[in-house]
Amino acid sequence: MKIMIYRDSEKGRSMVEMMGYLMVMMSVIVAIGKIVTAAFNNHRYSTATTQLTELATSMVKAAALDVDYRFVIDDINGDNKMNIIPSSFRIAGKKIFHVFGGEVKVGNSPFQECAGVTDNDGNCSGEYKERVDQFQIQYTKLNKKQCVELAMKNWQKNQYTDLYAMDINGHTWFWIAYGDEKGGAVKLAESTCSSDAKTCAFPVSRARLSGTGGNDVGQCAESNNTITWVFN
Repeated sequence: MKIMIYRDSEKGRSMVEMMGYLMVMMSVIVAIGKIVTAAFNNHRYSTATTQLTELATSMVKAAALDVDYRFVIDDINGDNKMNIIPSSFRIAGKKIFHVFGGEVKVGNSPFQECAGVTDNDGNCSGEYKERVDQFQIQYTKLNKKQCVELAMKNWQKNQYTDLYAMDINGHTWFWIAYGDEKGGAVKLAESTCSSDAKTCAFPVSRARLSGTGGNDVGQCAESNNTITWVFN
């Protein structure tokens, strides 16, 4: 009588090994996805700040001969015949959009004395005598992360642009040197402000913006934030 001997095959992988293998692969894919997403977001933050700097610089250069931004503002809000708007922005009709999709608005500084009439946004319009030596650039529809990152941009090392003030959802930041003139009755003497303050002194605080500094309520909301930069 012949005895049949069966041998178990040890080739291949068991179900447990395959599950472990798949879990490792999924972890690697998720990790790579997070790295790619972070890199893409950092690129967009960099692009947004570059767009802002390039637009402000382009406006300053366009008005370099007489430092009067009236015709520069009118051209940007018109047909952009002078090609002042950098190509990195998206333009639809007479509207400009930044890299995050919100509209970019350019106008006269809210701190500029106007000798003529003003439009619904408070910008000088019609014929007025006083030259416009300040302008503002506004980014709209920013989420909280975008608001914080853009507000933290360091303007102290820019070659062509001189930041005068920055407004975040109604909270205005000034350089201390401008405190007496535009910052209110009390001169800005330090770089902090109370949680309900409407006027603060640079440098801007990340905790103040995000609401992570104790009693700070956070100037950047979860969505639909607006930042306005005012330049000399």
